[in-house]
Amino acid sequence: MSIEILGNTFSHNARKVTWALEEVGADYTHTQVDLMSGAQKKPDFLALNPNGRVPVLKDGDLVLYESNAILFYVADKHGKLLPSTAEGRAQVWQWLAWQAADLAATCLDPWLMKLYASMGQPFDEAAHAEKVAAAAAPLGVLNGCLEGKKHVVGDSLTIADIAVAESIGLCEFAGIDLAPYPAIRAWFEPLSKREGFQKTRPPQA
Repeated sequence: MSIEILGNTFSHNARKVTWALEEVGADYTHTQVDLMSGAQKKPDFLALNPNGRVPVLKDGDLVLYESNAILFYVADKHGKLLPSTAEGRAQVWQWLAWQAADLAATCLDPWLMKLYASMGQPFDEAAHAEKVAAAAAPLGVLNGCLEGKKHVVGDSLTIADIAVAESIGLCEFAGIDLAPYPAIRAWFEPLSKREGFQKTRPPQA
């Protein structure tokens, strides 16, 4: 039985999971949840994730939500995308927690403002500029970590790279300039060319 992911290709949290599944070569199916119609708030979906958010993983009797927990499950189950040592795995957890607590919202909030503006909603330039400025602190932390490195943890791709990269991928549309962060740009460019990354992007309009 293959893994089923209930997600949406426009959700960077859902894309974390499908990108990881591509990297490990897993057999999976992707069920698109129509976020615009509120399908994630309907009773059948809330029975799987009472928080009403994508993604959700179904693997046999297991139902799992929270994208970084799903990332860890996928990597651990397939024996890939995780370091072999306890120290390395703890560092991966550190960066997954950091991505969720410190980086995610600072990239997502200005991205959402630009998205809603593109759909005709009012755009507050000052509020957007404030949110963009808030990204400087976590981006500075990440840039310092990545100086002289090809990966967030260790010498090969891990789920830490995937989780962090999905947030960084929001920056261009969000209006966050990455020019002051050369180490982030040097790290992100080859990641964005990986087949798993390219295959899981939303369709172009």
